[in-house]
Amino acid sequence: MDTAQQINIQKLQSFGGLLRGAWHSYVERFRVLVGIFVVPAVIILTASLIFLIPGAASKAIGFLLVAVGIVTSFVASLALVYSVFNNAGIGDSYRFGFKNFFSFLWIVILVSLAVLGGFIMLIVPGLIFSIAFSFSVFVFVTEGARGIETLARSAGYVKGYWWPVFWRFLGLGVITSIIALVIGLPSVLLGEAASNIVSFVVNLFVVPFEIMYVCLLYRGLVEIKGGPLAVADPNKKRKLYITSAVVGLVVLMAFLIVTLLIGSLFFRSSLQEAPAGFDFDYQFEQQ
Repeated sequence: MDTAQQINIQKLQSFGGLLRGAWHSYVERFRVLVGIFVVPAVIILTASLIFLIPGAASKAIGFLLVAVGIVTSFVASLALVYSVFNNAGIGDSYRFGFKNFFSFLWIVILVSLAVLGGFIMLIVPGLIFSIAFSFSVFVFVTEGARGIETLARSAGYVKGYWWPVFWRFLGLGVITSIIALVIGLPSVLLGEAASNIVSFVVNLFVVPFEIMYVCLLYRGLVEIKGGPLAVADPNKKRKLYITSAVVGLVVLMAFLIVTLLIGSLFFRSSLQEAPAGFDFDYQFEQQ
C-alpha cells in the first residue's frame, strides 16, 4: 500500500466519530426521522398483534397488513435517505419515496441477487459484494444513477476502503444488537404481545439512527474520492456484477422450483395415505 493511500484511509472518519456525528444529526432531526419511520412501524406492529387473535379472518388481515408494512418500509427507508441528504420534511420525503419506489426496488433486487450469486460462487465474493454494494441506494438518491450503475459506483467508492468500511458496519451492528438485546430480552418474559411492542419501539428509534450513520459513512467516502465518481468501475467489473446477479437469480428460481416439487409430492403422498372416507374439505372447514 502506498503512502497516498494510507493518508486517504486515515481521512475516513473513525467509528467513534461516526457515532457522535450520527447521534448529533439524529437528535437535531429527530422528529422528522422518527416521523418518517413511524408509519411502517405502526403497520407492522398492528399486524403482529392481530396475528395473536385466533381465527382465519385475523390471519388474513394480518398477512395483508404485513404486505402493506413491507412496501411502506421500503418507501420509508428511501424517504429517510432522501430526507437526510436534502434536509426534507416528512411529506416531501414520502413523495420522493413513492415516486421512486420501483427504481429503488429494482436496485434492492439487483444487490440481493448479486450478493446471493457471490455467495454461491465461493462465499468470499458474496461477502465482498455485500459491503461493496452497500451504498447503492445512496448513489441512487444523491447522484441519480440507476440499476447496475448504482452497484458499480458504490463499489467504486468502497474500492481501497473495504476493510475500514467493513469494521465500521460491524461496529454499528454490534452496538445496535446489544441495545436490542438489553432492552428486548426482559420483555420476552412478559409475553409475545409485550415483546412485539418493545421490538416496535426499538426499531422505531434505532433504524433512523442506523441510516443516519451509514449516510455519514457514505459522505466520508465521497469526500475522500473527491466528489461523485465521474466514471464508475470498468465495464469488465459491471459484467461481473451482472453475472453474479444472474447466478443468484438462477439459484433462487431453482430453489423455488425444487421446493414446489417437494411440496407437491408430499401433498400427493398425503392424499394417497389418507384413510378411505376422509374428507379434506370438511377438516379444513372445521379449522
